[in-house]
Amino acid sequence: MSFYLISRFLHFIGIGLLATSNFGGWIIHNKYLKEDNLNNQFQLLKVLKIVGLLSPIASGIMIFTGITNLLGLGFAFNGQMISMRWIMEKLTLFTIALVYGTIMSIRSAKRGKLVASMVSGNATPEAFLLKEKYDKGSKIFFIVQSVLFLAILLRSVLKYQ
Repeated sequence: MSFYLISRFLHFIGIGLLATSNFGGWIIHNKYLKEDNLNNQFQLLKVLKIVGLLSPIASGIMIFTGITNLLGLGFAFNGQMISMRWIMEKLTLFTIALVYGTIMSIRSAKRGKLVASMVSGNATPEAFLLKEKYDKGSKIFFIVQSVLFLAILLRSVLKYQ
């Protein structure tokens, strides 16, 4: 089996990990939002953190295998690749998703610490309002990431049109 076929297989594994992280995270986050008990919310955030760790792993796999796939197809990193509009669009969408995911992971860590302080009783009076702000941002995040993920997939399928 050639290195190119192994790289393509690993790229599909990365897609699966990214889909699991995104859609699984969305499901867990919705369960978190419906939960009234703060202690249960804290436990769901712990699970959400573990699911969220799949995303950087998947992103790393996708970047590495994406580069090796391009090399396997015979493209050099020069004007030939830049003139391929579909790959530039995919890279742009992927970069936006990666940067947005990084920003939201920092905010999610802050939300986790905030909920932990609320559970322990050490939270400030405005903690509940701040938590709602973080929750709303996370809800928007999962919608935007899903749209970006689907756009990347569509661009991959429609690359020659």
